[in-house]
Order: sequence, then structure tokens, then C-alpha cells
Amino acid sequence: MVSVLYVDDERDLLEICKIFLEQSPEFSVKTAASGEEALELLSTHPFDAIISDYQMPGMDGIALLKTVRTQYGDIPFILFTGRGREEIVIEAINNGADFYLQKGGDVKAQFAELAHKIRQATARRQAEISLIESEKRLAEIIDFLPDATFAINRDGIIIAWNRAIEEMTGLSAEAMLGKGDHEYALPFYGKRRPILIDLIFSPEREVEPYYSNILRAGATITAETNLPHPRGNQITVLAKAGPLYNRQGELAGAIEAIRDITERKKADDELRAAYEQITASEEELREQYDALSITEQQVRDNASRLEYMLGFFERANTHEKDLLNYAVEGAGIVTGSPLGYLAFLNEDESELAMYAWSRSAMTECSLREKPVVYKTAETGLWGEAVRQRRPVITNDYAAPNPQKKGYPVGHPVIVRHMNIPVIDNGRIVLVAGVANKPHDYTDDDVSQLSLLMQGLWQVIRQKKTQNDLLESEEKYRTIIENIQDVYYRSDTEGNLIMASPSILPLLGYESLDELLGKNIGRDVWAFPERRQAFLDIIQREGEVKDFEVSLRRRDGDLVLVSTSSHFYTNNDGEPGGVEGIFHDITAIRKADQQIQLLAGLMELSPASITVHSDDGRFLYANQRTFELHGYTRDEFLALNLHELDVPSSEEHIRERIDTLRRTGEASFDVEHYKKDGSRIPLHVAIRLIRWDSHDAILSVATDLSERKKAGQALRDMERLYRIIVNNSHDIIYTLRPDGTLTFISPSWTAGLGHEPGEVLGKSFRIFVHADDIPSCEDFLARTLSSCKVQPAIELRVIHKDATIRWYRTTLMPVIDDHGAITTLVGNALDFTDYRLAEEALRTSEAQYRSVIENIQDALIRSDKKGNLIMASPSTAILFGYDEPEEILGRPINSFYQHPEIRPGLIEKMEREKELVDQTIEFRRKDGSTFQGSVNAHFVYNAEGEPDGVECSIHDVTGYLAMEQAIREANRKLSLLNSITRHDVVNQLTILQGFAQIASLKKGDPVIEDYMKKILAAADTISRQIEFTRTYQDLGVQAPTWIPVETVIDHVTSQVPIRFSKTCAGIEIFSDPMLERVFYNLVDNAGRHGGRVTEITVRCEREPDGLLLIVEDNGIGIPLAEKEKIFIRGYGKNTGLGLFLAREILSITGIRIRESGIEGRGARFEMLVPKNAFRITDAKDR
Repeated sequence: MVSVLYVDDERDLLEICKIFLEQSPEFSVKTAASGEEALELLSTHPFDAIISDYQMPGMDGIALLKTVRTQYGDIPFILFTGRGREEIVIEAINNGADFYLQKGGDVKAQFAELAHKIRQATARRQAEISLIESEKRLAEIIDFLPDATFAINRDGIIIAWNRAIEEMTGLSAEAMLGKGDHEYALPFYGKRRPILIDLIFSPEREVEPYYSNILRAGATITAETNLPHPRGNQITVLAKAGPLYNRQGELAGAIEAIRDITERKKADDELRAAYEQITASEEELREQYDALSITEQQVRDNASRLEYMLGFFERANTHEKDLLNYAVEGAGIVTGSPLGYLAFLNEDESELAMYAWSRSAMTECSLREKPVVYKTAETGLWGEAVRQRRPVITNDYAAPNPQKKGYPVGHPVIVRHMNIPVIDNGRIVLVAGVANKPHDYTDDDVSQLSLLMQGLWQVIRQKKTQNDLLESEEKYRTIIENIQDVYYRSDTEGNLIMASPSILPLLGYESLDELLGKNIGRDVWAFPERRQAFLDIIQREGEVKDFEVSLRRRDGDLVLVSTSSHFYTNNDGEPGGVEGIFHDITAIRKADQQIQLLAGLMELSPASITVHSDDGRFLYANQRTFELHGYTRDEFLALNLHELDVPSSEEHIRERIDTLRRTGEASFDVEHYKKDGSRIPLHVAIRLIRWDSHDAILSVATDLSERKKAGQALRDMERLYRIIVNNSHDIIYTLRPDGTLTFISPSWTAGLGHEPGEVLGKSFRIFVHADDIPSCEDFLARTLSSCKVQPAIELRVIHKDATIRWYRTTLMPVIDDHGAITTLVGNALDFTDYRLAEEALRTSEAQYRSVIENIQDALIRSDKKGNLIMASPSTAILFGYDEPEEILGRPINSFYQHPEIRPGLIEKMEREKELVDQTIEFRRKDGSTFQGSVNAHFVYNAEGEPDGVECSIHDVTGYLAMEQAIREANRKLSLLNSITRHDVVNQLTILQGFAQIASLKKGDPVIEDYMKKILAAADTISRQIEFTRTYQDLGVQAPTWIPVETVIDHVTSQVPIRFSKTCAGIEIFSDPMLERVFYNLVDNAGRHGGRVTEITVRCEREPDGLLLIVEDNGIGIPLAEKEKIFIRGYGKNTGLGLFLAREILSITGIRIRESGIEGRGARFEMLVPKNAFRITDAKDR
């Protein structure tokens, strides 16, 4: 039974076809309603033939045919369709369709013809399969015949040339097959002439001049002759030739077998000698057969060895254990050994580690625990390959040998054994061994096993090299992507060609694309004139270290960096440019300024501030100190603190020092002597500090007589502190040791949204991301236990709106007079934007690089003079060059076929800011030309002036030619359509008339039901044909610029529409049938809108283009139908109106959708791309 798969989107046709075909018991039919469903059935059921419609939704019949040919080979495929266009027939046949059958006509005859085509196709396929198999068997038989044999077809073309004749003539089958004109005579006679194969049907007189001992048996002829030239020797041969016939009994060619009988002819003519010769000949045949068998076995062995050698490279990416198991099995196969093993040696070759045993060794060996590591010195005979550093063969393993150590119970018996060492750079890296080959091991086995193991070692070493390289690349990439300082590289012109992502927050850019290509001296250095001094230092000293320079950020601000840089060389050893590191020292300079400010404040402080050692030696004193005590600076610094203390104060020095050492700080009242001998009362606060790497005491003393002044100064300082806290962008906060928040600066509310009342008195843990609480707890514990400021940590804080912000925070403990921590002061910096920008940068850079390297269109950039400074790889390909570097530096207009047009293009771009789809004729390297569609715009420098042009070029040569061809084809199709429609309408009118008459005859209810269906179908066909009349010109005329206002005016003459002036002066680039789109929308509103009384048309500018809106006040469209209304055939009339409206708009890239609200009216939005609309002046309208 023939299994058939029928595919058609018309389910009635599926049913009819199945019924008709299965009337014959030889067919079994399964049906599928789409190409996709058919492929699902093919994946689970075998079929003898496939029948398919052409035009189906989704996958059409040609696409299904291509997929079937790709995935399921040459299953007979019949295209059964109503589409009769010539190009469809040609495409179907070109893609392997067996038959093309057009629907129509008498149904019974049509399906009878289809059944006949199925029988033809399946029978032909079966015959082809049988023929291929038969020819293959014949070729194999001829190839293995011991006699030199060849065959020709009727035209004298060589179709077979076996191995024996290759050996006799020295000419390969590859060199001879397909040749004619007596080419086969050349190796025998040195000239083209007839030989026995050409004389099969010739009379004896034509054969005798060339051959002797001629015998005929039917159509077969046997004869002897001398051949003067086979491989330079003259031999005597026995030739036998006969005709070849095809399956139909027709003469198809001839075959000839040639046997060398030189030796036989030289033998004695006597009967005994003849008998001996016969015997010898029989023995020779036997030896030839034996030799042929041995050769065949060698071929198999060599093929097996080659397969295993290739297998290493196919498995190069598999796990190493699998590779080793594969190798040890291969060792057994290439040597014919059932047992095999593989062991690796350590660096000093003192130990062998057994890595793999063959499966048969694992099966035969009954030892429960097989040793893995062996000492080389303790190994038996199998370790000799290491000790002797050469292959070792032992074909009699049972023979006594002092190196044998014996083997334990359960170990398989060894009959023969061979192993070889693999040596790399003088060191044995592995040992491979095999055992129990049925025959003795030979040097050939050593060679084969050595080749196999060398291949294994090369793959292992290559895998290690690749892994090391990948690890090195990953480390380098990690460093570049995570470096905090900025790594950069510029070319010899100073253009930035590479930078680490950390440059973006430093200079305020969003992506590396904005920076790369900029001149680092002109565009990045704030003071370009300093760069020459920088380069001079590198030129003179080879490098520059800690060179301070100001860089200009994108927003114009300056950032101070310290750079260490040097020249780098390219692959040719020539200077390639400068590379180095930028280290942001802005914070350091600010710290220096703060130190200077602090020093100034100390000098201006109304309090006496001093720093002295434990023994009272002054290290520093401010101006107020000198003024209070009446000394000059030099006089005071030469004094000792104890010289200033009055006796009553000096008595308490030890007590105060003890307190200071215990708590780190202390305060007390004291009296000092002034220079004039008078006393001055002071309140002193002291603290332990480090001064020039030594312990010291900071003392702040205030004149108690001026306490009020000091109190005012203190309040001023507090106010200054409050101003700083309230205006700081960082969050300043305080904590109790248990983590309760006791103060937050206003920046908390600004950055995280919480009001102070929502925060104070609550644990910090409430606001920290759950995953970061453990690290925060640890940070707090370390601060409390050390009483010191700890390095900052990074954490996530939850915003009031539940979003996440990243902060970097420090924490400083505040210690009371008793050494206990009373509170902790924190400072938190929000770096969320920096972190997100860093991640976005990496993604953007990868995407940009991928786009540039893979873009099909040409992408170029020129400088202000018009010289190319950047070109994508596709640019070189488009213009016929090998590399983009070949065209860099050349003027862009040198690639124009008409260079004189460039000034006009620049003027147009200056006027319109860009070029959009500008067609320009370009010239390739070989002088040929092509049409390119150009989109271009200016590139501006930091001052906002044009600094060059960036553009893309799309080759539209083929498109323009195709567009013209399609336009002409559409014109012809339109003409053909109108003629065909006329004839079909006439016949349809006849069909409807007869059907209506027949329906009036009362009779069989089933027949009446059929007639109703016929009439309904005829009416549908009539409407569809009328619809095709309206849309026959779709795509025939080229798109053009059409004023929206003009289109609306034409449509409003048929239906009242309120027109919005937002569309005045707007033209869109569309197919000339645009008016039909608006008419359909308006007509649908009247037909299906229910209560429509007003339709509005308006235009709105969008970032992506122009939004053209048509909306009414009717009942609207249900949500479930908003997309269905654009599907072909969906709807209450023809179901084609909105489908074709979308098709008309899509010709120029305009999209349409329905977005109204059911119950409030329909709203159709047409999105016109930027390059498909324009605004004209009123005078132009």
C-alpha cells in the first residue's frame, strides 16, 4: 500500500482528495492543513509520496518542498495547486518537485490523473533506488576482479576502470573515468586505435590483424595479443570482451578483461609443461586472491587507524577522560589487540599513573582494586619501555625474563605484549601498551601505535595551551573592566583608540563610543599646549611618571589627574602611540587644600593650639599661643612646657598624663607664666595624636578671661558645621552602638525619600538590603572592637519607593572621657548612577563593536576635509578592497563616479541637517560602479562646529533593477488580471444562473442543500473578483509624495468628515493607492460603526515619525478583534479591505493598528517613518 501525505489549507479539498484516492485499496492518505503540521507528521510517520498545495498561510508549498528535500531526501513530491503561473512551475521543478498538477476541470478526471502521477513518482523512485543499488554492486564486483577490467558506454566513454588495470597501466580511475576517443588504447599502444572492446561485433578479418587465438561464445570474444607499452614493458595478454545491456535489453556499452599471460606463453609447449603452467596459473590466481584479501584487510585496518586519528580532533573539546578512553580503545583496534592500557609519567619519570584501561581489560581483570600509581623502578616487563626509552615487543611473554615481576591472582594471562613511550622535549610523558594480539607484534604495530599516541599527545597539549590562553585573556579582561584608575591607549596622532570603562565617570561620558576616536591632546587635555612637554619627557626618558594634567570633562568642568605613561610598539616593532594610566588626584588636592585651610584656621584660631612631646618639648604652636604668652615664635618654641606651668599646675602633670594615656584625651584648667612674669588662666583640652610618625599631644587652650569670646567662636563653628552637614550631598548620620539611628542629614530625605521621623530611633537594619546586613553587622562590630575608623564598605539601601540605591559608607567612633564609645558618626556616598553607568557601558560597548563588525551596509566617517578616518569592514568589501585600512586617508569623493556633486550634497546637508536615502553612484576599486543609498549627518566638535561627516551606504543597485522589473511585471499582471477577470465573471454568471434554476426544482433535500452551498460559494467568488478589480493596480506605480490634505478632500466628497488642520502641509511617501486606504477606513466606519456621525483625521509628531490618526464616534471594535481585522478573509464582507490597506501602507514602511476603546469608537493609527513624511510651505500647497 502506498502511504500518501496530502497538505492543503482548504479542509474540504483534504476530505475530497482522501475520499477519491482511498477508493483504490492501493492508497492510504493522511492529511495536514499546513506545512508546519505536515512536517510534524513527517517526523513521526514514513510516507511514500507527498501532495501539497502551493499557496498556504505561513509555509507555502515551495517552502515545504525545500524543507522536505533538506530533511527527508527524495520522497516523491507533487505540487497540486490552482496557481498556474509559469514561474511557480519553474521554481517547483528547480527545487525537486516530481510533478506539477493544476487544480480545475472535471473532478473525477483530475483525481484519476493525480493517482496516476503518484504511481508514476513512487515507481520511478523505487526504480532509481534499485538501479543505484545495482550499479553500486556491479561497480564493487568490477573493482575487485583480479583481472585488469574496464568498461565503456555506447559513446566510447570510460565508465569503469578497476584496481587491477590501475596497477597494469599506472593510471588511476580518477584520471581515466569520463574520457573517450579511444583514450583507453594509449597506455597499451601509445596511440588511439580500436582494441578488442571495439571489435566485439566486427568480422574476423578486422580482428585478426591485431589479435590471435580468437574464440567467440555468443556475443563474447576472447583473444590474445602483445601489448607494447603497459608501464614500459611488452607483455602478452589474454583479453575477453563482451557487450553490456540495460534492463530493457538495449545495448548500453561493453566490458573488457585483460590478463597478463606473458609467462605462460614462454613455458614449454609440451603437455607436462602446459599442465605445470596451468597448475602455476591456478596457484597464481590463489595467491592473487590471498594477496587481494590481505590488501583488503590492510585497507580496512588503515581506514580504522585513520578514523581513530581523525577522531582525536573531533573529540578535542570533550572531557579528557573520554578522550583517553577513546585513545586506549583505538590502540587495541589499530594493533588488533584485545587488551590495552595508558599511563602518564610524572616530571622525573619515577612514577607511572594509570589513567585508562581498555574495556576488555576491565572485563578480564578480576582484581577488586587495580593500582593507579606505580613506581617506575618497581614495574616489571611493562616498565622496560621507560627504562630503555624505546618501544619494547615481547611476543613470548611466557618465556623466562629477569624483568618480569609476575602478576597477581585475577590478572588476565598475557601471551604477547608491546608498549611504546611518547617523548616530548626529551621527557617521556606517557606510555601506551597493548597485549594478546593473535599474531606476533611487528614494527608496523609499533609505528601505528606510536602515530596514534603522538596524535593523542598533540591534542592533549593543544587543549592545555588553549586553556592557558583563555585563562590569560580572562585575567586581562577582568583587570581592564575592573581597574579603578583609567587605562588608555592612543595612536601616533594622539587619537584615543582604547580605554577602560573607568574613564566614563571620570570624564562624564555615557559610552566609550563617544570618546574613542577623539584626539586626546586637543579634545581631552584641558591645556593642549602642555602635551608636547609631556611627550618630550617620554621621548627623552622612555616614560613619564606622576605627570599632573587637567582633563576636560564632557560638561566642561576640569578634573586633575596624575598620569604615568610610555610609548608602546605595534606588531612590526614600530611606535604605535602612547598608553598609560590616569589617576584621579582631585580628592588628594582637595585634601591638601583642606589641610591648608585647617592650618590657616589653626593660625587664626582664637584658642592657643600647641603640639608637644611627652617630655614637654614644643613641636608646633599657633600665633594665638605667642600672643597669649608674650613671646616671639622662636622664643616660645625654644621653651619647655614645664617652664610655663606654675607650680600648682605642675603638681597635677602625672595625673593628667595617666588620664590621657588611658582615655586618649583629657581636659583641665591650668595657669601659665607669661614672658612678663604674669599669670594667665587657661582651660586646656589635650588628645593623643601622631606627629611626624611619633606620638605627641595636641593641646587646645582657651583664655578663661575670654571665655565669652571663645563661646561665641564655638557657636560660629557649630553653625559652620551645621551648614556643611545640611548642604552636603553625602548622607551624614549617627548611630548608637546597637545600630539605632539618632541623626540623619537632609541628604537622607533627598536621596532615599524618608522623612527624619520615619528613620530616627529605628535600627539601620530596616533600611539595608537583607543580603548586605551581615557585612554591615561585621563592619559595625569591627569599628566597636577597634575603636578606630575602618575601611569603607559598599551596601544597598532601600529607597522609600522600594527601589535600590548603592552607597559607600565610612563610620567613625566617638569616645567619651572614660574611653567608651557613645555614638558613631557615618558618611555615606551614593554611587548608584556610577555603578549602573559602568554596567551599561560594558553592554553598550559590546553591542557597538558587534554592530560595527557585522553590519552589512558600509559605515564611514570623514574629517572636515572629506578624508576618510573610519570605515567598517563591510565598507572595504562593498568597494572591492581587502582591508578598511586601504581606503583610510583618501577623499570620500574619490569613490564618487561623479565627484563634482559633493559640494551640492554638503549644501543640502547644511540646509536640512542630514541626508536621507540619497542615491549616489559610486566607483569600486576595479572600476565597476554601483548605486548606493546614503544616510549622512555632520559630526560636531566640542565647540559645536562641524568636524566631519558620518554616513552609511546601502548597495541598492540590485534593488533599483528589481524595482523596475517588478513594476513592469505588475503592469503585465494587471493587464492579464483584467482579461482573466472578464472571462471568469462571464463563466461565473453562467454558473450562478444554472445553479439558481436548479435550486428552483424541488427534489432531494441533500441536493437542495448542495445547491445552496454552490450559490453561496459563487456569490463569494463574485465579490472577490469585483474586489480584485479595485486593487489590480496595487504596487504597479512607484511610490510618490502625496499631500494628506488632498487625499482627505477626495474622500470627504463621498462621506462627511471633520478635517483637522494639524495635517495641513504634510506629505507622505506612499503607494498611489493611499486614497483607497482612507476610503476603506471611512467606508468601514459607515458599514460597521453603528452610530457613527463624525470622523476625525489629525496628525501628531512622534519621536519615531508622524502619527496619522483616523477615529470615529461609533461602537468601536472589541479587544479580541483588533488584530484579526487585518487578517486576510476576516470580516463580514470580502474580508480583504483592511488586509490590503495594511499591504498598501507597508510598501513604504508605514504601520497601521487599531487602538480605540470599545463603545467609544474606532481609532486607526498609521505610524509614518521619519524618512517617509515631510512638511511643505503653504505656497507649495
